[in-house]
Amino acid sequence: MYEEDWPKHIPKSSDEDIQFLAELAKAYADITSIRRWVIAMVVASAGASLIAIVIMLSVAYQVLK
Repeated sequence: MYEEDWPKHIPKSSDEDIQFLAELAKAYADITSIRRWVIAMVVASAGASLIAIVIMLSVAYQVLK
């Protein structure tokens, strides 16, 4: 877009604005990946607990049988 085509009511973004938006997007991506990792760990630990409970119940059933 040429200088004369730029609408007067829209301010031009400076390099600082672009840098700020890039850092903001990077921080959001970091937060999102951390949140995904935490959710994955919670799901994995819940699955491991469920498997352990099933194993304990089956062992108890075999012992009490």
